[in-house]
Amino acid sequence: ESYLKLMDNKIDLVEKDGKMKIADLKGILYNPPTTSIMDTYYDTSYFLEKDEKVLILLLDGFGYHQYLYAIENQHAPFLNDVQGVKKATSVYKSVTNAGFAAMITGKPPFENGVYSRKQRDLKVPSIFAIAKDLKKSSILIEGNMKILNTEIEPVLNIDRNKNGATDDEVFEAALDNLAKDYDLMMVHFHGIDDMGHKYGDLKEQTMDRINVIDGYIKELVEGWKGKVIITADH
Repeated sequence: ESYLKLMDNKIDLVEKDGKMKIADLKGILYNPPTTSIMDTYYDTSYFLEKDEKVLILLLDGFGYHQYLYAIENQHAPFLNDVQGVKKATSVYKSVTNAGFAAMITGKPPFENGVYSRKQRDLKVPSIFAIAKDLKKSSILIEGNMKILNTEIEPVLNIDRNKNGATDDEVFEAALDNLAKDYDLMMVHFHGIDDMGHKYGDLKEQTMDRINVIDGYIKELVEGWKGKVIITADH
C-alpha cells in the first residue's frame, strides 16, 4: 500500500494517497530472519518466571558471518557443537548501546530511547527490573565502562594485566560469581568487537580472540546450572 520515492539524494516511503510515511529511509531489510536480538528479553523473562536460572553471554560485535567463518575454520570448537544456532536481526544503528538496550528491554530504539552511542538512559524497564519484580537476584558483569543506566549497577573490570583486553578479567569475575547462586547473570565480552574494529572482522587476530572467548564460554556454560543464552548485539 506504499511506494518508494527517490528525490534529492534520499529515499522516502510514501503512502498510496501521497502522504509521507517515513522520510529519509536508512535501509530496507528484505526477507529478514524471524529471530531478533530482542528475543533475549522475552526468553529470559519466560525462564525466570518458570524459576529457571539464566546465564546470558553477550559476544559484542560477533556477526553471523564471523560465526560461520570461525566454525568453518575451526576457531570455535565449543560453539561448533552448539545446536540450533540462528541468525538474528539487530537494530539501527548497529552500535553497542543500541543493540544492548534492545536486547535487555525487548523494545526497538524508538521505544527504549537508545539509538546511538550518545544515549545511556532507558525509557522502559529492562530484564533486570523483571528479575527484581520476581524477587530474583541478578548481576551484570561488564568490561571497563558502564554502557547503560539500568536497574542494577554493573561489575566493571579494567585491564589489570595490561594485555590489551578485558575479556580475561570479565571471565574471571564471571567464574567468581558462578557459585553465588544468582538467578540471572549477564556477562559482556567486548574483545571480538575490539579486534574487529582494529584488524578486520575475519582477520587472524580477530579469529584468535573468538577462539579465546570460545574457551571462556565453554567453561562458564559447564559451570552453570540453568538455561544459557549466547548472543551478540550487532
